[in-house]
Amino acid sequence: MPKILVVDDDRATRHILQKVLTAGGYQTTVAKDGIEALAALGKRRFDLLLLDVWMPRMNGLELLARLRARKTKPRVVVMTSDDAPQTLLEAVRENAFKYVHKPVDAAALLETLQAVLEAREIPPIEVISARPEWVELMVPCTRDAVGRIEAVMAHLEADLAPEIRESIVYAFRELLLNRPAC
Repeated sequence: MPKILVVDDDRATRHILQKVLTAGGYQTTVAKDGIEALAALGKRRFDLLLLDVWMPRMNGLELLARLRARKTKPRVVVMTSDDAPQTLLEAVRENAFKYVHKPVDAAALLETLQAVLEAREIPPIEVISARPEWVELMVPCTRDAVGRIEAVMAHLEADLAPEIRESIVYAFRELLLNRPAC
């Protein structure tokens, strides 16, 4: 049974997510902020961290940065209602695996978590530069990276027309899927 640590400062959200995940077949532990999450991670191993971004004492981005130094770390799904591009890019920089917007749909969340837990490990996407007018990423040349790039582009709130956004995602897909050797 996969072990999931839910980290969110809202008590009702923690309670609802714990009920949904337990009913979905996951062993679920909750923490109210990054400090409690670090303590829980020090006591046992988790397969996945479902992490809110904005919390008191230690926010989710700070926790992600702290996880970077650990030898073994859970996969991370970031939950946020923050659409700021900087927040998403910081989560990418800290190797979050997937991003979901609050409020989360229970069925969609369970599907996302299952997909993340079943996915093969892929090298991280490295954020080289991130400014409002320019984003530079170093993307592993793998088929698995395509889905990650599509997810980043889908959640990246930028002043791009939908057809431009789709063209960018299509270009990444073509480059990564049709390149003979990297």
